[in-house]
Amino acid sequence: MRVLNDFTCDSCGVTKEHFVDSSTTAVRCDCGAEATKKLSGVTFKADIGKNATTKSILQWAKKRERKLKHERKASYSGE
Repeated sequence: MRVLNDFTCDSCGVTKEHFVDSSTTAVRCDCGAEATKKLSGVTFKADIGKNATTKSILQWAKKRERKLKHERKASYSGE
């Protein structure tokens, strides 16, 4: 599978994106040196609204947990 990764050249310090196979760990830089794959952190964004407060997030989490508990119970009892 091909993925978009960042590669940083140790020689010139340039970081560029390359669309490569997921197993590729190095590519040739424009300067001629080898650029190595740069690992980046995964980002996560919860879509809970712009004006979310700590209280509203905790209420959402409680409601979600109750819903999941109900769904688990229903799937175990064969409803």
